[in-house]
Amino acid sequence: MRPALGCDLSPLFRKIAPACYDHIGGVVGEELLQHLLRQRWLRANQSTGEVSITPLGWRALKEFGIDTDCLRTTKRKQVNACVERHNGKMYRHTGSLLGMLLRNRLLELDWLEGAGGKSYSLTPKGIDALLRLGIDLARVPGAAAT
Repeated sequence: MRPALGCDLSPLFRKIAPACYDHIGGVVGEELLQHLLRQRWLRANQSTGEVSITPLGWRALKEFGIDTDCLRTTKRKQVNACVERHNGKMYRHTGSLLGMLLRNRLLELDWLEGAGGKSYSLTPKGIDALLRLGIDLARVPGAAAT
């Protein structure tokens, strides 16, 4: 059941980014992970699939407003490539502490908003910002048309 957020929910729910634990899953989460890998903020070990933060990534994440001190000193795993099923498809996305910190930062920047207990919605500001960063939103229903 959808939360009562107003009369016309269709635009909001076309831009859903499902929650996976405390981070962003689905197509949006997958595209964010691919962007971080392309920008070389993250590196994936070809043989193990393990993901790690690169020296460039540490600097860029700090500039983006991520609390890298928290990320460096945590007992929680810093980052992983989490996989979850959404609408019958599997999506690989940024998980662990970095996934949560990215979600929090996107909420702070008003690029993402809560759309119910297990999902988020990209805001028009978020769609514009992600497109400017070069993140491919073509697979996100309704995002490219906004």
